[in-house]
Amino acid sequence: MELEGKVTDISYLLPRTYSEFEIDANYLHALTKLGFTEVYNCIGKACGDEDKLKTKIALHSAIGSEESQFYRLYKLDRAEGVGDVYAMVYVIGFSGRLSAEIRIIEETTLNNNRVGIDLQGLTDEITKTGHVALDGLLFKYDSDELLPEAYPIVEVVAQYLQTHPKQLFYVVGHSDDQGSQAYNQTLSEKRATAIKNRLIKQFSIAAQQVEAKGVGEYSPIANNLDKAGQQQNRRVELVIRSDNK
Repeated sequence: MELEGKVTDISYLLPRTYSEFEIDANYLHALTKLGFTEVYNCIGKACGDEDKLKTKIALHSAIGSEESQFYRLYKLDRAEGVGDVYAMVYVIGFSGRLSAEIRIIEETTLNNNRVGIDLQGLTDEITKTGHVALDGLLFKYDSDELLPEAYPIVEVVAQYLQTHPKQLFYVVGHSDDQGSQAYNQTLSEKRATAIKNRLIKQFSIAAQQVEAKGVGEYSPIANNLDKAGQQQNRRVELVIRSDNK
């Protein structure tokens, strides 16, 4: 299976006082208790050559005897619109070593309204909808300081503004709903202002062409009940203006 989403991969070296069977059985019990159902399993040589298996699914813990392999794949079904969760457990050992690898894949759904931030994509989305979420505009946690990886995104926005010098825009900051409403409002305004200031100072964009606005938590595009939705809601958008106030 090929899956996409957030991946957490943890490898353990375990005391040799346990058997491979005990480790496999404990994970089976724990994941079943959490609501996971088993999708696939294999034991020993039925799993295939351990070196080939290591390469095929990028295992970190694959040192041991093929006769001692335990592999299981589990799935947790979640509500519609929220990606399912898969859990892989791989246990292997020999007389002097015992290890296990746990891989969690939290599926994410592609949001087609959040285009890749290149000049053509930005232009197309603005033309089509009048606004675009600037994916990749990342800030330090709880701060209006841009991370270095966000600088190229600002440069693309500047290129677009330079090719449309007579058009006016809002730079709009959004937040999730964690924390107080007043705090979220202030932080969203600061982040929008940070983008505006960089456009003006670094790229000589006219101050009157962009106006910074913050709307806090009041315009979510995803569910604030989970971290994935909260992350989508922490965004900055470029919005075309039809007025000249």
